[in-house]
Amino acid sequence: MLLSLLVYGADLNPLPTKEMVTEYNELRQDIVLLYELKLALANCQYELQTLRHRYETLATDRVCLAFYLVLSLSFLLFTSSASLLY
Repeated sequence: MLLSLLVYGADLNPLPTKEMVTEYNELRQDIVLLYELKLALANCQYELQTLRHRYETLATDRVCLAFYLVLSLSFLLFTSSASLLY
C-alpha cells in the first residue's frame, strides 16, 4: 500500500487534522478496493482461461470421435459393398 500512496503522490506523514485523516482513510479504502477488484479480475481471467482449455479439449475429443465414426462407417460401407462384388 505504501507504493500505491507514492504512486498517487500522497504525503506519507500528513498533518493529523480531522479532514486529513478522513481523506487519508477514504484513499486507503479506495486502494484496498482497487486491489480487491484487481484480484477478482485476475481470478475471473484464470477461470475463463481454464474453461477455454476444457472446451477446446472437449471439442477436440468430439471432433476426433466424429472423425473415427465417419472412418468406421466408411470402412463398413466399403467392406459390405466389396463383399457384394464377390
